[in-house]
Amino acid sequence: MTTDRPKKKQHFVAQLYLRRWHDDRKRVATWVDDKIAPRRTEDVGHARYFYEVFGINESECELLLQGLKRVKTPDVDIRFRSIIKNCREIGVSEESGINAADSAIEVYKKNVIEDYYGITEDIVAEAYQKAVDGNFRDFSHVDYQNLLRFATYQLGRTPKAREKIRLAVEPKLTLRGIRFDRWYTLSMLMTAEELFLALIEQLYKFAFIENKTSQPFITSDNPVFNLKGVEDPAPELFWPLTPFLAVLISRATTSKIQANAIRQDWLKKRTLSSYYLSLSEEHSLPEIHRLNKLSWDNKHRFAFALREQDLLAFCSG
Repeated sequence: MTTDRPKKKQHFVAQLYLRRWHDDRKRVATWVDDKIAPRRTEDVGHARYFYEVFGINESECELLLQGLKRVKTPDVDIRFRSIIKNCREIGVSEESGINAADSAIEVYKKNVIEDYYGITEDIVAEAYQKAVDGNFRDFSHVDYQNLLRFATYQLGRTPKAREKIRLAVEPKLTLRGIRFDRWYTLSMLMTAEELFLALIEQLYKFAFIENKTSQPFITSDNPVFNLKGVEDPAPELFWPLTPFLAVLISRATTSKIQANAIRQDWLKKRTLSSYYLSLSEEHSLPEIHRLNKLSWDNKHRFAFALREQDLLAFCSG
C-alpha cells in the first residue's frame, strides 16, 4: 500500500482537460453560485477526498465482484479485483474490532482511486494532443480507445451524478445490507469501463467539430453528456475538447456486412479507417450558441470558458 500523504483535493473534472480552457494567466473563467470570476484550474471542480474507498462487508464485496464479471479488459479487471480485495480485508479488520486506523491504510483508502484516475489521464494525454492538433493521420486504435475510455469515465464522475444515482438505488441497496458510499465509487468505475467496451463493440465513432466562429465553446463540470434520454440504448455523447474543438461520439446505422468489414479493417490497419474519424468545420454562430446552450444546460455546479464574456449570455438568459 502507498505511503504517500492523503490527497485532500480530488478533482472530478480532470486537470488535463481544464488546462485547455485557461488563459495566458492560467485562469479559467468560472461560473459558480451565480458569479463569474477567473480561477486557477486546480481550485475548481474538486471535492475533499471525493474518491475515498472504505472497508466493505461480504455483501458489498459479492456485488462488486458480480459487476466485475462484465469488465472484459484483463488489466482493468486485475486492478479492480485487487482494490476490492484490499477493501474487503479492511472491512474484515473493522468487523473484527481490530484498529484499522493505520496511516498507510488511511492513505490507501483516500488515494487509490484518485491515483487510478491520474493514470488514465496520463495515458490519454497523447491521444488528446493529437486530436487538438488535428493529427488524425497518426491516430491509432490505441488513441481511439484511450480517448473513448476517458470520455466514458467522465460521465459518472461528479458529485451530482453520484447523488442522482443515490436517489435511484440506495433504498434497494440498503435492503440488501449494502451501504451506498462503500459500493458506489468502485461500481461507477466498473460501469464506465463496461460502457466503454460496449461503445467499441457498437462501432462508435468520433465526429470532430472545428469551431471557426468568433464565439468559443464553453464547458462545465459535466463536460461529457448524453444528448439522448437515459433510457435510450444508443447514447450520443457531446464533448467540447477545447474552446475551438468539440467531438460528437455516436454510432452510425450499419448492416451486418458493413459492420464486419469495419471490424476486419480494424484488425488489418495500424491507423484508424475513415469510418471512425471525421472532421468538419462549423462557421455558424447560432449553431455554436446552440451547442454552448447544451453545455450550459447540462452543467452541474460549475461552467467554464476561455473568457468571462462567453458565459454572460447564459447567466442573463
